[in-house]
Amino acid sequence: MDRSPPNSLSFTDLPEDIGRLIFELVASSDHYAGSLCALVSRTVKSWVEPVLYRYIIIRNASAIKSLYHIIKDPKSTKPPEFFAAHVKSLVIINSPCDPHLPTIYSACTGVQYLALWNLKEYVETKSDETVENLRAVMFPPEPSSPGVVLSPAALSPRRLSITSHIFPPGNTHFRHSLFRDVTHFDLVWPVETPLSQWETLGYMVNLTHMSFDPVSKDSYLELVKKIISSCPSSLRVFILWVDTVSDQLEQSEETSARVMKDLAPIHNGEVDPRAVIAYMGFGSDNFVAMAMIGCIREYMVVRLHDDLLRDSAGMSVGKDFWTLAEETIEARCRRE
Repeated sequence: MDRSPPNSLSFTDLPEDIGRLIFELVASSDHYAGSLCALVSRTVKSWVEPVLYRYIIIRNASAIKSLYHIIKDPKSTKPPEFFAAHVKSLVIINSPCDPHLPTIYSACTGVQYLALWNLKEYVETKSDETVENLRAVMFPPEPSSPGVVLSPAALSPRRLSITSHIFPPGNTHFRHSLFRDVTHFDLVWPVETPLSQWETLGYMVNLTHMSFDPVSKDSYLELVKKIISSCPSSLRVFILWVDTVSDQLEQSEETSARVMKDLAPIHNGEVDPRAVIAYMGFGSDNFVAMAMIGCIREYMVVRLHDDLLRDSAGMSVGKDFWTLAEETIEARCRRE
């Protein structure tokens, strides 16, 4: 009887498709482990890199520079179209004051989830040329003749989250090609940006979900009415973020009463059955604010900052805020 141990299998004995699947699963579940897998061989590197670069979240200027150098590396083995083909989600936050940002967007034209947050400092501190270069990528010139097809290099995400600071001066409208394919639109609109041309929201013919953070103390009620009436008929969900409401409630009884008077009919679905209220905060701040606006708590979407960040990148753990809003609307309809 042969008692010799059976020959052990090596990785090279696995069928290639099985081996590739294993490495891709490792890269998708653990970014660091995936980056180590890329060192195994050129073949394995070609398998895992598309996974590693599928979702990109950049939180500071040094990360922007790192990605820029990867994109422009003359010794790179990646094909020229690599980033356009494989980067599906790109989120940049925390005042990205870096002139390399336009190059990154120019390379990642295939993104489906696109978010650019906290842009005010970028616009106010960088040179006019740097800001204009960024806007040229985000808002390329429109075709001069009817029927002319837009350049395939133009950004055309399905889900978009931006602040109004990115709009070119005098061109604050929603006819730009950036909005042509957007279905889910998250817009932060600081008070210093003129509220005009809302009717151009109707040009976003694919829009089904919109969220809006006015970052102002103007009338929520009239603002919501104006925006929803300007949206296309395809709109199914409208979310009003009231992150500043706790500050307003602390000011005076008169201000508090006005705010609650505005929010109540929105919350109850009286203004529009598609509209819901949402609050975003950091950790326990959520619960402080929730206690202050307890009278509208039942049908309200609440997200932590990191949750909202992952939602915007398409990396939600569980349901994203869009799905929660849909469920909130359905629950309110069942109550009625």
